[in-house]
Amino acid sequence: MVFYIDKSVKDELSIREMTESELLFFSDMASAYQHGYCYLCGDIESLDYLSEHLGKPFNSIYNLVKNRYAENGEVIRIVSKVCVLTFQEELSLNMLPEILQKKDKSIFISIQLVITQNIKLNRPCSLIGENLTDCKFYKIVAKHYFYKHNIEKLNLNFHLENGGGDPTCEVLKKVIESDKTLTLCIVDSDRSYGLSKEYPNKPHDGNTLKHVRDVSKSLPKLPPHEVYPLHVHEIENLIPFKILQQIMEEQLPDMEAGLKFLKELQEINDGEPVLYYDFKNGFPYMKEKAKQAYWKNILLKLGKDNLKMPPETKKEAEQEAKQDNQLVTFPSLSRNKLLEKANGILKIKSISEKENMQKSIDGYLDTYWDEIGLLMLTWGCANLPVYA
Repeated sequence: MVFYIDKSVKDELSIREMTESELLFFSDMASAYQHGYCYLCGDIESLDYLSEHLGKPFNSIYNLVKNRYAENGEVIRIVSKVCVLTFQEELSLNMLPEILQKKDKSIFISIQLVITQNIKLNRPCSLIGENLTDCKFYKIVAKHYFYKHNIEKLNLNFHLENGGGDPTCEVLKKVIESDKTLTLCIVDSDRSYGLSKEYPNKPHDGNTLKHVRDVSKSLPKLPPHEVYPLHVHEIENLIPFKILQQIMEEQLPDMEAGLKFLKELQEINDGEPVLYYDFKNGFPYMKEKAKQAYWKNILLKLGKDNLKMPPETKKEAEQEAKQDNQLVTFPSLSRNKLLEKANGILKIKSISEKENMQKSIDGYLDTYWDEIGLLMLTWGCANLPVYA
């Protein structure tokens, strides 16, 4: 995360002695910047004061931060949020640069509260995914965002946390209340259909997301955290089609039927149905009327309205599956560690590979990749480690 030390630090500390706790806090933040755990910038006068009143090596680190003033402004511009470290009791945007006065750009953090509540701002942001494979995928998406937007002088640093599905809410509570670190929690929405004329209301979110949101509302404001819902069924829906095709050709030939259907769905509503499709299971049954209406309309647009819709219950689906030559209207792709295989292909290093990867991200995924990339940049933004 980007931390901005505002002018109140100089104003406050110039009229009294710095306490030992404050000395330790500013030293810890300098050390975190040096090790590449966060990004530090701030008001010139405050940075000057800290570089003059802290001992070695922390004074030289603040001097380095001050000398990168022009670069600091660009970093503030490209992230969506910045944590403002302040001694202000009555918060005033007028003390900040114009760019930090924009709506929702600044998260004010009281230095006194950080110290008294022992908040660990000097540690990497915690990234909670439903499993560690998910977290690795988000980091890959972020690296591609860095390349796409020519971001070269920054680091991405997270401490990865395994959410484990429904217990994700308990992991979020633990990280905020016990670990006390900045936290980004990304959760599948489990949406399996979009809007239709018959059912124009927003589809229901899955239980994991509901539980995480409920817990989030009950948590303290320090340390800051964000819960981000994936606006797709599951994380696998974000895998580019070319990567899925490569997995089929090289590892999982049984994906062919599901992938063929997915290719057809790409041509409908700018690829929207792909975002809601259940890659792991397909749709062996459909209970919700809104879900039935949405996918009936999709079949109609595909010219496949003559195909039989799935039954409404799991029991009926199991009975139908026993019949020979059963035509599956909505086939699955694979339950065989699809995301893990995709991560192995997506984790590329050379410039030519990165350029090819950018070209392979489908148009219907581009917005989602950019959104996640910016989110990861904002919460994981860190300085490249400074070596003596």
